[in-house]
Amino acid sequence: MLVADEPRLLEWLNRRCEETILPTLEAQFGLEASELWLYDTFILKFSGTPGERGLGIHVDDDGLGISFNILLSDPSTFEGGGTRFPPNAHTEDEVVYAPQRGQMLSHYGGLRHASVPCTGGLRYIMVGFLRSRRLVQLGYLPE
Repeated sequence: MLVADEPRLLEWLNRRCEETILPTLEAQFGLEASELWLYDTFILKFSGTPGERGLGIHVDDDGLGISFNILLSDPSTFEGGGTRFPPNAHTEDEVVYAPQRGQMLSHYGGLRHASVPCTGGLRYIMVGFLRSRRLVQLGYLPE
């Protein structure tokens, strides 16, 4: 589901961007909030049903932006879930994040990652992709 198709959800996201998302990304990535623009946001649903358990290893979009996801579901309503990052140039071990409801996980879109499979219940996340002219010009793709 595209967030832009639901006016109330889009209004909520715009407030969150101004109040918390953009300032957080500004601090995390060293980019001015005014340099960032949100170009795609959608809701994903995961369940224990085959084909809906999660996403395999991937990079987001073309890997030249910043990605975030916000857990919308209460963790007590699903089993499994989270985001895992396989070993890379910065860590020898796999890293797994399982945020609480309302918490945001953000990373460079080119960083390889995957879902921790949802094995029961329903897990909803909001996923957003942002651009920065500087990152696109640099062609930044982390290892």
